[in-house]
Amino acid sequence: MVKLSDGSLLATFPEEQKLLHYSYGIWHSFLDVSFSPMDLAEIDDVTVVVCGHRNGGSGQSNGIVGFVSRQGQLLKTIYQKDDHTVIQISTAIAVNKKLGTIAICNGDRVAILFLNGEICSVYKGSFPLRFVVFGDSQRHEFKPAAICCHRNGNFLISDYQDGYVHVIDPQGLFKGILTCSQGTGNGLPGLISIDDFGYLWVEDIQHKCIKTFTFSFYENYFSR
Repeated sequence: MVKLSDGSLLATFPEEQKLLHYSYGIWHSFLDVSFSPMDLAEIDDVTVVVCGHRNGGSGQSNGIVGFVSRQGQLLKTIYQKDDHTVIQISTAIAVNKKLGTIAICNGDRVAILFLNGEICSVYKGSFPLRFVVFGDSQRHEFKPAAICCHRNGNFLISDYQDGYVHVIDPQGLFKGILTCSQGTGNGLPGLISIDDFGYLWVEDIQHKCIKTFTFSFYENYFSR
């Protein structure tokens, strides 16, 4: 669900392959699509981007990115580029409105797209806090659960595998990692959002609660 600039709400209904619109106390059907929409984000006053998937052949699921007008018209969809699958498993999406990039949680990675659908970069997780004295460092699995965009332009990604919140810039370059205080533990972050006052809200799946955080100058933490 996303709050649009006019104050109304737009929500996904994956089971019915619909987008729903809420305004003046009433929910109504906004758009029927040919895939299961999972998440959406507002690009500007006229366009919304939605990510989802539909079942392909042999039981495979194909990820789809759709661009929708505020009047409820599907403008275009992106799922392949030059016979290459752009998105495979799309579960969450966020938009940097100033620089025009779209970040999509795509299975074990985050895909960064330009507004025209071209791939900007792919972020596969970064773990600069792991040190090994002897031997090689084992790479831990990255499982992005949700994503949002900070007002400074950086994307924040909750990783429910290791309990971190990753910070990447609008082009997908690693900036740092956010954690809870040592006393409360990291938990397993799920849904994540930033409100109009700049507070970070994180769903903690492990402790079955919602945590709220304020920011420090995290751009300087754990830099490469």
